[in-house]
Amino acid sequence: RKIPNLKCFNLSCFLETFSYDTLIVPLLHRMLNLEKLGLYIMTYVKERFIDGNSLKEDILYHLTKMKHFDFDIYSNIYMENQLNFPSKEDIQQTFKDFPCTKVISCVDYIHKRKQVQCHVYSYPFLMEFYEQITNNFPGGFYPYVRIVSLYDVHPFEHEFFLQISLAFPLMGRLTLINYCSQNVKQSIDINQNFEIIRYYHLIELDIRQCHDDYTEEFLLHTKTYLHNSISLDIDLESLARITQNFTRNETRINCSKNLPLPLRIDFSCYIDRDKATYANLTKHILNDASASLSVLGACDIYGVAETYCFIDDTQRKKYGQAFTLEALFNPHC
Repeated sequence: RKIPNLKCFNLSCFLETFSYDTLIVPLLHRMLNLEKLGLYIMTYVKERFIDGNSLKEDILYHLTKMKHFDFDIYSNIYMENQLNFPSKEDIQQTFKDFPCTKVISCVDYIHKRKQVQCHVYSYPFLMEFYEQITNNFPGGFYPYVRIVSLYDVHPFEHEFFLQISLAFPLMGRLTLINYCSQNVKQSIDINQNFEIIRYYHLIELDIRQCHDDYTEEFLLHTKTYLHNSISLDIDLESLARITQNFTRNETRINCSKNLPLPLRIDFSCYIDRDKATYANLTKHILNDASASLSVLGACDIYGVAETYCFIDDTQRKKYGQAFTLEALFNPHC
């Protein structure tokens, strides 16, 4: 059934989909008189990335009245499906005569997931979030972006974070996933050449899934300036190591200048269901958390946020039962 009266349409899908060819493209073909389209998706494809040629063939050649097309598209291919993939330059070439002011593209190999990801978007970039940025980040200026996530299997150096702070001046939430240590490890005590990175709008920072170097990157006041009090998601052991149990002067400013500093800390413990019933499960969790947090000084644990239990006994005995708590601590104590 055609939709002839629709002039403007935006489609945003924040979850990865396998339905680009089977659902999204046929839906757009029904909008014969569409003049303005916004398409923001993350999709898996079998053999061919979504590039300039596919966007012209799948969309623009069918919607002849199109005047304005904004898009932000991630397309992923599993490495096992093919061996040779187009480069960033190959993808960019497909947009040579594309009817947009500017298009930016990048290609990343995500070996841990056995995927290759192609990211193409119209520029200026109008979305409020920019996900899965790697060291191949093409740069630019993104004044509308508020939410940013960084992921790579290669290290992020200090200069990379400087680039991110300048590209996303209004960034309010940042998530970092990177277990590779930084290559540049000059001592701050003898080298003052690091330019301090300033985050004026950052209020949420998730560095739970990263190497200690990145915990240090954000907690050292000689590297990072945090303007606001932030909600910090962090690994407890990493926090204790980097702050030296809150005795390290270089981390004291970013940890304590804007109290209270809320932390969400992940605890993993095993409780045999024959010895502890669900009714007193919270008590065991809080006792375990209090003992773990005691290394940081006095802490006020104000509740259990979520509880995750492995149902399978084999998995439970192997990994333990994982619990997430929210804690409020005072590093001056």
